[in-house]
Amino acid sequence: MKSLLLAGSILILGTVSCKKDNTVSHTSVPFLTGRSWKLDTITINPPATYDQLSPSDQRVYNLVLGWEKEATLRFNEDATVTCGGDWDFGYTKWRMIHDSADIEVLVSIGTKDTLFNWAADNQQFTYLRTFSPSFHCTMVYH
Repeated sequence: MKSLLLAGSILILGTVSCKKDNTVSHTSVPFLTGRSWKLDTITINPPATYDQLSPSDQRVYNLVLGWEKEATLRFNEDATVTCGGDWDFGYTKWRMIHDSADIEVLVSIGTKDTLFNWAADNQQFTYLRTFSPSFHCTMVYH
């Protein structure tokens, strides 16, 4: 009987103390949110160099340079993304993942993209982007 009372008390206390909070809060991420970032430079990450890329990957890189030139991104505190400039990435929402090391963005067509190893300060915003299994680029915004 005592064990039944103890189990009942634990169940009641557990239910009361584990109230689910359905509110979502967003916070400002220093230097990332609250400003528009304009794409400035796209560099191929080592060990690859442009000359080492396959002809197909060279075409992709050249297309990206042309298409995404002067694209802008704005990460809003409400977890939305505003794209602008002369390229629209199609990003609509964002969130931090992997202990805030990466940014996951939801694309308007329902897919997700990851901006790896991001960093931001008062001068620039950078992240690693994968264009193919054989090459990755660092995207530099000011």
